[in-house]
Amino acid sequence: MALNFNRVQPAAQQPVESKLVEKKLEPVDELKAFINTFLDDGKYEEAEAEQILQKAAELNISEDEAIDMMETALNQLKSQPVSASASSTESIYPDDLLDVIKEGEIRNIKSVFRTWQNAISSIKTDNDQYDLIQCLYYMTFAALNPDGIIAEQESRKAKLVSNYWRIYWTYIAYMKNDRKAYAEDMLVKLQNIAKYNEDNVTILETIAALNEAGPDAALKFFNSRNGAERYSSELLLLVKALRMEMGLVKATPSVLNECAFVLDNLIWWEDEDSRAERKAKIEAERKRKELEERKRIEAEKRAIEEAEAAEKKRKAQEEAEKKKQLAEQNKPKQKKVSSLNAKTQVTSGAEHTPITYTINIIKVKDQFNAAFALSHAMNLEWNDAYSKLDKVPFTVLKTTSTKDAQSMYERLNGTGVTLKVIAVNSRGESVKADFV
Repeated sequence: MALNFNRVQPAAQQPVESKLVEKKLEPVDELKAFINTFLDDGKYEEAEAEQILQKAAELNISEDEAIDMMETALNQLKSQPVSASASSTESIYPDDLLDVIKEGEIRNIKSVFRTWQNAISSIKTDNDQYDLIQCLYYMTFAALNPDGIIAEQESRKAKLVSNYWRIYWTYIAYMKNDRKAYAEDMLVKLQNIAKYNEDNVTILETIAALNEAGPDAALKFFNSRNGAERYSSELLLLVKALRMEMGLVKATPSVLNECAFVLDNLIWWEDEDSRAERKAKIEAERKRKELEERKRIEAEKRAIEEAEAAEKKRKAQEEAEKKKQLAEQNKPKQKKVSSLNAKTQVTSGAEHTPITYTINIIKVKDQFNAAFALSHAMNLEWNDAYSKLDKVPFTVLKTTSTKDAQSMYERLNGTGVTLKVIAVNSRGESVKADFV
């Protein structure tokens, strides 16, 4: 019996040992359980991540493997169905998706879209942001997965439950897949839903015209519908991108960046080669305009420099003339040897009558250069002189000084204006000015 007891004893102990092994967790399973304790708020804080990595080290699990497990656990949490309670809908804000769409990062758009995809069915129609949420969701759906939104639209559920924005963006998906007959059916469905603005359909038809006939034809169609300004506010970003492609909105870098996702995935229906060709043309046109603008600025700069040089030369000539006149005045006068000549001089001096000179600008040929000359001649600011030249004819000078009249005439003559000099003596008779 003792021998039999010794044989039975190990057999009796064996089940006890196996039960202990089954209850013990493997290191990977233990770390998974540890990770799950940090996911109540749907994210990892930095301190929590450090604790997880420390636990992984204790279990001889690499840091990379631990990070993969953390990411998997977080994604599994996000993929769980969202209940239709009020709390689930309060966390869905249209700005979340709209902001990442404007940023244009496909990876971020896909990430936010997945979150919305799990919660979209829980949004109630009485939610004050229902239309915007539905519009952005199906717009992103059509952009990222045209076949997917088509499959949903053609499902049995869609035949029972109509959704305006699903129908709206499925039109784009059908057109991108070259299924025009189906797309036209979407337009009919949209027109039969009277709740929404009729110009929503015009926007879709304009996008179709853009793809089929180009920006000019699209703009003509758009204008024929009075500019389609009665569209739903949910389509603001789409219309902004469309108007930019038709030349109605300036394509600034910020607008291009904001509309990039919509342009590439919804406005234009093209393959990669066609898209690359279109963008190359746009870039070439941008560089051409940039070069033209640079040339214009350089030409304007040269004109200013030439005008300044001409003014400098004129001043130098004027200064030389003044010096010459001063030298003439300082020459000693010659004695008159003939009494007859002296008598003649006295007589002619007595007969001299004063002349009034009036100098008018009656026409402007080169306002830019003329403004420089006029500003110096009349001691005006350049802008004031430029403004005066807008209102011709006008009087520049009225004087009885022949010297002043001649000086003003010489300053302005040949500077891009047409001058008229009127000389009248004291008897009211018109005479010819000697310096003209």
